[in-house]
Amino acid sequence: MEFIDCPVCTETFNRSNRLPLVLICGHSICKTCTLDLIENRKSIMCPLDRKLDPRPLNQISSSYTILELIEHVSAMNNKLKFLALTPTERADIISQEANEKLEMIDSSTEKLEERIKEVEMIKKDINGEIDAAFGKIIYAVKERQNALKNEVNSLVDENVERYSMILGEMVDIKQRIEEKIDELNENSQNVVYELPAYVPDVPDQSLKLKFVEDSDKLLSLIRHYGRVRNMTTSVPFNCDHFTNITYWMVPPCCYQYYCCNKCHDKKESHSWTYANRMVCMFCEKEQDYRKLPNQCEFCSAKHTGVISRN
Repeated sequence: MEFIDCPVCTETFNRSNRLPLVLICGHSICKTCTLDLIENRKSIMCPLDRKLDPRPLNQISSSYTILELIEHVSAMNNKLKFLALTPTERADIISQEANEKLEMIDSSTEKLEERIKEVEMIKKDINGEIDAAFGKIIYAVKERQNALKNEVNSLVDENVERYSMILGEMVDIKQRIEEKIDELNENSQNVVYELPAYVPDVPDQSLKLKFVEDSDKLLSLIRHYGRVRNMTTSVPFNCDHFTNITYWMVPPCCYQYYCCNKCHDKKESHSWTYANRMVCMFCEKEQDYRKLPNQCEFCSAKHTGVISRN
C-alpha cells in the first residue's frame, strides 16, 4: 500500500528510523531518506513533485496519523488472516500464543522468587549486624554495671567494717567508763579524778568512687554525651575573694580551672600554690606533690583526689 510506504525507499513507515515526515508539498517520506537528501543535496526536494522544502529538519512535523493507520491496518490484516484459518488452525495458534505467555510468566516468576530470596538474605544479614552491634553494647553496659556495683559494695563493706570496729571500741569504752563511775560512787570518800578522755578519733570516710578501666571506651561506644573527669585533685591556694580554698572549680561552660565564681566571671585563672606534701586518699601516706596526678608511690593506686595536711 503506497500510503504506508516511503516513496523513496519503499520501506514501511515505523516509529523509529522510518518515521514519516510531512513535506511542505503534503507528501511524506521517511526520516532516513530525508537525512540522505539533506546530506547529498544540502536541501529537501520532494521526489514526487520536485518541490523544494526550505525548512530545517527540526521544523518538519511527523505524521503520526499515518503510523496509527499502519497499526490499524496491520491489526485488521492479522484478524482477517486469523478468521480465514480453519477452527483447528485457530486453536493451534491460540494454544501456541498461550504457551508463550505462560513461559514468559514462569520466567518472570522465577526471577521474582530469586529477587525475593536475595532481599530476605539482605534483611537477615542486616538484622544480624544490628543484633551483634547492640549485643556488644548491652554486654559492655552490663559489665560496666556489675563493675560499679562491685566497687560500691566493696567500699560500703569496707566502711561498714570500719564503723563496726569503731562501734565495738566505743561500746567497750562506754562499759569501762560506767564501771569507773560505779567504782567512784562506791569510793566517794577518796575521789581522785583519773578518768581518761576516751574519745577516739573517727576517721573521715568521704571517699570518692573511681571509674573502672575502659570507662572512656564504653562511654564512646554508647555515644554518651558529656565529659567524665576521672580525677579531681584538691589543692590549697588563695585568691582575692576566698582564702585557704581546698578545691578548684571546673565550670560547665569552659575547661579552665577557677577557684570561685567571681574569678570565673572575671576570667582569672590563678597560678596554683601547691602544698609541699600531699596525702594519698587510699593509703593515707604523704608523698611529694610532684608525683601527682600519677599513681601513688606507696600503694600504686590511681589518684582520684588528694588531701593536704598543711
